Amino acid sequence: MLKAEDQVGSYRLIEELGEGGMGVVFLAEHVTLRRKVAVKVLRPEFAFRPESLARFRRAFQFYVARVSAL
Repeated sequence: MLKAEDQVGSYRLIEELGEGGMGVVFLAEHVTLRRKVAVKVLRPEFAFRPESLARFRRAFQFYVARVSAL
């Protein structure tokens, strides 16, 4: 599993914020834009299961809608 200071694509993981059944949420920073974001990393056993990916997408859409309303 990933840990703080690892890099995922364009994001450097800073610290673990929380852990749930499907994965781990990290505070991360985009290495070029220097913008901080939250990054959720799915556990390998869930990453390729269609029902897990559908659940992840629904949660993502829910949180994007909430943040956009702010």
